[in-house]
Amino acid sequence: MAGPSTTSCFRHALRESSWGGARRTLLAGQQRRKLHSLPPLPENLREAKACEPLFSGQTLRLLWNSWHSGLLAKLNDEVRGTQWENASVAETVIGTARDPQKIQAFNYASLALNHSFFLSNLKPKQLSPGVSHWEDEAPPKPPRELAADLDAYFESVPSFKLAFSSMAYGMSGSGYVWLVRDKAGQLGIVPTYGAGTILIQNRMQRNAARSDWILPSVDEQGPSAQSSPSSSSPSSAPPSSSSSTSSVGGFRQFSTSHAPSSDIFNESYSRAMRPTEGDASRGEELYPLLCVSVHERDWLPDYGMWGKEEYLMRFWECVDWARVYRLWKSYKDDLS
Repeated sequence: MAGPSTTSCFRHALRESSWGGARRTLLAGQQRRKLHSLPPLPENLREAKACEPLFSGQTLRLLWNSWHSGLLAKLNDEVRGTQWENASVAETVIGTARDPQKIQAFNYASLALNHSFFLSNLKPKQLSPGVSHWEDEAPPKPPRELAADLDAYFESVPSFKLAFSSMAYGMSGSGYVWLVRDKAGQLGIVPTYGAGTILIQNRMQRNAARSDWILPSVDEQGPSAQSSPSSSSPSSAPPSSSSSTSSVGGFRQFSTSHAPSSDIFNESYSRAMRPTEGDASRGEELYPLLCVSVHERDWLPDYGMWGKEEYLMRFWECVDWARVYRLWKSYKDDLS
């Protein structure tokens, strides 16, 4: 049985964020208002605590009321009077992706879509009775069934966090890092750069998506799996900062004291860069589960110019694992 399209899954993921009736109606393809207006913040972020300890209330308002609102205003300017005037943001991304005359409309729509998905996966950290500071309580954990799947593909949840955060830290430009499922039910970590999005990975970025997959280090493929990426395809590797993404050095702090060595990241990244026999369908259809925004605007207000590392560590304090699990479960059921 054929699985659901990436587009329908992305829409399902956005509907899961509970943005309110008008937004759900828009994304469901029913009767829509003309142009785009700023919806309410995702419900999880409307509490007095905003998204602490990741974002202060002031930063969250800046990201939503200024940045996201500005994206929609710019998008409206681009689509007003065109065939995309009444389209949803997701439909605009797909419809303009191959039209060089609509590159600005695509950029604004894609950035808005990614940003919405990012925020909808967050919530303020909930502290147990008697706990007064967020550092005194462990980060939230994924539900047992999802944790078992992460264990199967990344050896452990801490190993997954290490690989995910290290890829984000190693990005020298802006973009997003995503936890995804493919149509075979396999988990992977995929980066997108600039205005790129998982929504069209299977259309325009299929080769890049396949080579950028971080495969599970427990997937036994023999000694050849340890080989380095071939130098004949340098474009498949993501941009790197002055210190290579693979050299994670002091990144132990992204996970617990039981974290495995950084060789897990090096090994899994090597395999991602080296296609293997029978791997042709891996990563063809990508369904988003979780993403982190890698843009200076996210950490500058609360953490300063060099606050990227602290920002990425605090990200795990505010992940809404219940929502990630619902997406994971819905994709699993649809693909079975």
